Amino acid sequence: MNRHLGARHQNVRIENFDTESGNRTSLYDQSAIAPAVGITLKPTDTISLYGNYIEGLDLGYTAPATAENAGESFPPSKTKQLEAGVKLDLGNFGGSVSAFEIRQPSTITLPGSTEGAFISTQDGEQRNRGVEISAFGQPTSTLKLLGGVVYLLNRPGYSGDRFV
Repeated sequence: MNRHLGARHQNVRIENFDTESGNRTSLYDQSAIAPAVGITLKPTDTISLYGNYIEGLDLGYTAPATAENAGESFPPSKTKQLEAGVKLDLGNFGGSVSAFEIRQPSTITLPGSTEGAFISTQDGEQRNRGVEISAFGQPTSTLKLLGGVVYLLNRPGYSGDRFV
């Protein structure tokens, strides 16, 4: 059994400027330590079972030009990913199947101050769950094949017990 424990230091610096004057309108400069934990089990020489958890920072969302709050930048968001899977490696052929979940703040649209206007903001949580299947093979010494498919279920605006 192999255990992996790590951390990474991330720094996000965002500066926003007024497009007409060129003056800086806001500054965000923050750091975070993001954990990473994993485990790998090898019940046989050809099969590996694994699981991992990792956190990270994503750049903050910026409201689109068509929103009432156009250009507003939100602070970086923390993402959390959990994954488990199995890998098979027979030398010239193999593959893997994994299931994962990624959680991050959700971007939503709220009604604006006038008909048809809107405000873009972050609220709640977006949850992405999926399954990934991949395979590789080398049927001949000159031909290598690699392929995969992902099924992804996206739940935007999830706040823990309801959708916003």
